[in-house]
Amino acid sequence: MKKMLFICFAICAGLTGLLHGQEAGKPKALIAAFGVAERPSGTVEECRTAIAEGSPEEKEKAIAKLVSFGKDGFAALAELYTSADAGIRNATVSALTRNRQETAPLLMELLKDRDSRVRENAAGLLGRYWDIVPVPGLIEALKNDASRVRAKAAWTLGVKGTEAREAIPPLTEALSDGDSYVRENAAKALGEMGPAARDAVPALIKALEDTDKPVREKAIEALGKLGQEAGAAVPALAGSLTDPDPELRAKAAWALYNLGPAAGGAAAELADALGDKNREVRETAGRTLVLIGGSAAPPMIRLLADNDGGWGVTGAIETLGEIGRPAVPALAEALNSADARLRSRAMSALARIGRPATAALPELKILLKNADAGNRFNILEALWRIEPPPLAVVKEHLADQDPRIKHLAVSELGRRELGKEKIRLLLDALKDVDYIFVRSAAFSALGELGPEAIDAVPALTELLRSPSGFDRPDAAFTLGRIGPAAKEALPALKKALEDSDTFVRARAVRAIEEINSEEREINNAGD
Repeated sequence: MKKMLFICFAICAGLTGLLHGQEAGKPKALIAAFGVAERPSGTVEECRTAIAEGSPEEKEKAIAKLVSFGKDGFAALAELYTSADAGIRNATVSALTRNRQETAPLLMELLKDRDSRVRENAAGLLGRYWDIVPVPGLIEALKNDASRVRAKAAWTLGVKGTEAREAIPPLTEALSDGDSYVRENAAKALGEMGPAARDAVPALIKALEDTDKPVREKAIEALGKLGQEAGAAVPALAGSLTDPDPELRAKAAWALYNLGPAAGGAAAELADALGDKNREVRETAGRTLVLIGGSAAPPMIRLLADNDGGWGVTGAIETLGEIGRPAVPALAEALNSADARLRSRAMSALARIGRPATAALPELKILLKNADAGNRFNILEALWRIEPPPLAVVKEHLADQDPRIKHLAVSELGRRELGKEKIRLLLDALKDVDYIFVRSAAFSALGELGPEAIDAVPALTELLRSPSGFDRPDAAFTLGRIGPAAKEALPALKKALEDSDTFVRARAVRAIEEINSEEREINNAGD
């Protein structure tokens, strides 16, 4: 009997020692990782007490000890991560991230804890572990009954991007989750997968009808990031261009822009968006229409015909001009319209296109023969931008009764190929006392000619010296653009530094700098 009791005692002692050895060995790696010399005495609750009542140093030590208590200690750290005390949060982050590889498995365990508060606290840490937590575990977390866990799992999968492409089907399913935050993060995550998430397009299209704005917003962004793979979403995205929320309209325009030419089916809606009150919507719609190209011209021309004016008309003219040659056939056809307003607007667009619009020249020349005084300017502007006129034609229009045509003719004199006579003609235009914008065009043309306008320097200097001339700032500015060739004007420019007009003084300073700096460059090159 005594022998039997001894054997039982020995067995119990051995088991106790074995269990103690296993328990003591379990946290060794964690203890080493967090700089704890040995397994701390006490309990998780004692650490909590020290964190709540101790000095800053004691709090930090207690937080460091928590990690060596395994799952229970990690659960306490996850809770402390949300503390209102910045010092506690910082110490917790330091403890958690010192060796994330060791603690990541504990995090995944806590995501399955029975206590929803523990699971939610653990989910809050996923952002610290996004790059090392396993994708299968996150996919499993998408089915968690705590919405915060599902949402954070979706977010983390999105941060992983294409590395987590196996999560695309469950993320697509999560777009139907009962929690809007989960749906929002699922849509965002699918967008981060890029074209690989092509199979999610139908679900993302459906998400555009979500009652929650952030979900619709992330769905739009996701479709945009999928690029041409989201071609089936064009009609739905076109519908979003009329959303009451300007931010969503802007995102819809951006998404269509990312689809490029594939967004051609939304050309009519994009053309209408050129008149949107929101500048970002207008500009993005215009850029998208340029990408679509010539097939986008007809709806914009309809806009020119139907719209009374405003942003829509201005945007359509500018966009057609940027599309360039591919838009010319539709614009040339518009020149034959019975609607004078449409013809005029088509001419403005052709003028913006310029020389690539030569196919429209026959229609423009026919219109010029039958033009009345009100239409001549628009026709001539388009004709001359497409096919610059010779000097003889320009001279014929310098005395035109329409000041707009006179201005147009003076502007043409800035072309270098027109010969030396253009300088005299520009100086004559500087004497126009009726229209300041004609004189302004002459100053601009002389400036564009640069050193070639050296013969104009004396006249410009005289204008600068005029005690009450309104053209003194323009004269100073033009002398600066002529550069070192205008050095004889330096005394007058230096005198202008004392002028009572601030604008004149500022222009004189700039002109002196340009004349001297360019002259120094010439001298240095000669050396």
